[in-house]
Amino acid sequence: MAASERGRFSASLSPRRALFIAAIFLTGYLGVAIVGNALNRYELTRTQERLDREIQALEAQQRRLEALRLYMQTDEFIERAAREEGLVRPGDIAVAVAAPTTATTPVTSTGPWWERYFATDGR
Repeated sequence: MAASERGRFSASLSPRRALFIAAIFLTGYLGVAIVGNALNRYELTRTQERLDREIQALEAQQRRLEALRLYMQTDEFIERAAREEGLVRPGDIAVAVAAPTTATTPVTSTGPWWERYFATDGR
């Protein structure tokens, strides 16, 4: 029976049919590979765009911090910070005003602590 089964198998699978089946599998494999590469490229493009936005934000933050560093090296900043700490210049007279205590609300800052030195109201 083995010979008759082999004969039926070889008769039903001609070289032309085997080539056609192989072409279908090859086409399917290449199609899956192409789609997979396209999806991978799409994900990489999105990741690159996200990283570019993050780099721009970090560079802007670096510029602000550099400006702050330069400002903190000026005499204006040093004097302002010293006066906020209660220090006075030689020859000045320190005056302490005693006012009645009232319930005050604490000042909340929406940004980092160093941004209070960049007051835009002319101080």
